[in-house]
Amino acid sequence: FRSTFNFHERRNEANPPKLWFSITNRGRSSALVDILTLSDYKNTDSGFLVSGGGFPIPSGPDGDYELVEVKPGDTISIVIPLEHLENHRANLEAELAESGSRKDVSFRDFYITTNFSGREFKKKIPRRVVKKMKRALAEEETLQ
Repeated sequence: FRSTFNFHERRNEANPPKLWFSITNRGRSSALVDILTLSDYKNTDSGFLVSGGGFPIPSGPDGDYELVEVKPGDTISIVIPLEHLENHRANLEAELAESGSRKDVSFRDFYITTNFSGREFKKKIPRRVVKKMKRALAEEETLQ
């Protein structure tokens, strides 16, 4: 499989900045893909579920879901608004400050995690993308 991160900056009011993530099945057989979570590297239990795109979304009272089948050559992707990522980062930073541990949390500390064809897939957001995200956040603050 192959994973790709990209960042799309604000183009207009209706198109806010967002992180784009995709996985392409480069194998010869179909692969089953699990739900996608975003977590901090030190605190993997405090991650949040990323819903939408081609990834499975838990539903029902027990949070049941079915794995998504990705055929050879196919790509599934998801778009995460920068606002959601910033809210998660700020909440995590506040939790850590309350507990008296590390106080600053960066987007660089985040992992995207899923299971792809039975193997755990854990990938950090690349530095080049994090730089774009920080720049976009600064621009968003000046717009408000």
